[in-house]
Amino acid sequence: MSTDVIDYLREIEVQIEYKRREVEEKLQSLDASHRKSLEGIQRHYQAELNSYTEIKALEMEEKLQQEEDALKDSYLQKQELLRVQFETERDQLVNRIVKEVLSQYGYRPNEETNFSSGTE
Repeated sequence: MSTDVIDYLREIEVQIEYKRREVEEKLQSLDASHRKSLEGIQRHYQAELNSYTEIKALEMEEKLQQEEDALKDSYLQKQELLRVQFETERDQLVNRIVKEVLSQYGYRPNEETNFSSGTE
């Protein structure tokens, strides 16, 4: 073999090595770019998830507050109803007791009195 052929083959080997390194650098660059893009996507979705979580937490807190308010209103209505019922039954019982006492101790039918209102 002539030295020209050997030089030519060496130059091809050098070019092959250069191309191999060039491809390897491109692959590393692509890999780094891919990792950077992936990290960006992960940060984006994590931020969206955090935002969604915050929004849902606020919605749930509002819903809980609404349900608590509704229960409190219901409780207050029932409490007022029971208070009115108690006062009515108490007044009826007082009137019945007063009528019974008056009938036992001199009730006069022409002097009918409403004891629940406090007037005679």
